[in-house]
Amino acid sequence: MDIAYLSTLSALAGSAVGGLTSGVATWLSQRVQARENQLAPEMARQDDLYKEFIAAASKAYGEAIVSNEPNVQDSLPSTP
Repeated sequence: MDIAYLSTLSALAGSAVGGLTSGVATWLSQRVQARENQLAPEMARQDDLYKEFIAAASKAYGEAIVSNEPNVQDSLPSTP
């Protein structure tokens, strides 16, 4: 085999590997970004639910410090 062919094939193989690596990296990046976009509304809903829980628990704790009578029904948030 001639040395010119070997260097040409090496350059072509290097270009193919580089292009394939770049394509796979782009595909993975797009896939991760799409997954994050799908999960964002669920995470926001969980954050809101957690905030609501903390507010209700804080209110119940404050009422428990002031009063000795249990008032469970008033401190529970309504479910949608």
